[in-house]
Amino acid sequence: MNLSEERSRQKLLEIIGLLELTDKNRELAEQYLAEQEGTRELLSEAEPQDFSGLSKETRDKCLEYKNYCLKRNRKEEFERFVRFAVAVGGSTAYYVLVAYGWRNVNTILEYLTREQAAAIRAEGIAWNVYGIKDAPGGLEQKNPQVLQDAMELCYHKSDNAKSLLAAVSLYYAKPEKPAAAGLKALFAGNKREQSTLQKTIQYLESNQIASIGNLFTGSVPSDEDMKKIISFVKSGSVEQPFPQEIVRILQGRQTSDYLMTLLAGEAFLAIGHSQQCVAFLRLAIAMDAEQKRATVLDICLHIGGQAWFFQHIEPLEEYLPMPKEDYVVWCLKNCKYGSPVKRVVKDHPEVVRQLIAKVSSEEYQHLLAMAKDMNPMLYRELVSTGSGEFRMKLAQELTARYGKEQMKAIQYLLGEAELETLYPYVKEWRGGWDYDTKKYQKIQALKK
Repeated sequence: MNLSEERSRQKLLEIIGLLELTDKNRELAEQYLAEQEGTRELLSEAEPQDFSGLSKETRDKCLEYKNYCLKRNRKEEFERFVRFAVAVGGSTAYYVLVAYGWRNVNTILEYLTREQAAAIRAEGIAWNVYGIKDAPGGLEQKNPQVLQDAMELCYHKSDNAKSLLAAVSLYYAKPEKPAAAGLKALFAGNKREQSTLQKTIQYLESNQIASIGNLFTGSVPSDEDMKKIISFVKSGSVEQPFPQEIVRILQGRQTSDYLMTLLAGEAFLAIGHSQQCVAFLRLAIAMDAEQKRATVLDICLHIGGQAWFFQHIEPLEEYLPMPKEDYVVWCLKNCKYGSPVKRVVKDHPEVVRQLIAKVSSEEYQHLLAMAKDMNPMLYRELVSTGSGEFRMKLAQELTARYGKEQMKAIQYLLGEAELETLYPYVKEWRGGWDYDTKKYQKIQALKK
């Protein structure tokens, strides 16, 4: 061994020494690094450890070592470090090998199994709200069995990465009808698959129940009230109105936006496999409604893609624990051409009538176009009664920046005042910067 190799080996030993290994893993590291070939079979004896608690200084030094190896092409030492860190830390090897961005897993991909890669990516995604929104794509793994096996490599003290892997595996695993499942069970080749699928569903449901208390960031409901919430989630039916008793319990309660994103997203991915997921989503939407936010609907729209959202939101719509008008307004802003808006226009014209005063002129026109196709009677009603309201909305939007004299501009646009009445204010209105793409498009549309 030359001097350069000896220095590189010494660096590796120093980095391994920073990992706060258990006695067993320290002995294993000495033995593994002493082997000329670094026998991989030894790594199967590693004792799982959670590297997420290592100091920032230690993590940074590990990343510095990674960069040192990559720049100097010290492939053998780097490979040994990666394989050892992953064998010991499982998913939490993310913190010493990747740390910033799950997409950077590609720099160590050649040394990982499919299961290890999925577990490490999940660790990075599960703690990032933006990553959760595209979890199935971010994991870059569609095989349910690989994802379920990766769950066993999640060593973080919190189960966020593990539960995310469970949900994504169920997203890719097609739900089976009871009769089909019974028939498949006759074949030995499917027994493990069926057993693993059921265990994954049970795990995700158990994790949901255990996490409900953690959703609350302020005052937590009493033990008795928590029992009522848990009972609803375990046995709640989507075909019944949301219990007012639960609404009472949630009043004034604050909940974690991050944890809501993670748990609701997981429930929506697994919705085809579990009625409990449906009940949990209803609870989550009620929590959101209490805080006047749309975290749950937002993650449901994004995490599985728009087609998945349109396919699976319908069973929840009839008894959503939020005003239907608020739901439609959210749909108009986020997926206005989708089936949810069409269903409301067709089946709930009374909701559309109540919405007219709340929506923008653009949204009003969209509802009108939908009604023309889906509900001709409603369309004729809106045309005959709503033209004045539409003109008022449009005038208000076009003059939104005109301050206290806005009403004079509105009166002019509606034909209720002469142009001369605006002269005293023109200089003031010209002084501000008011480039708004949507407003410009509306003005151009009026010219046609």
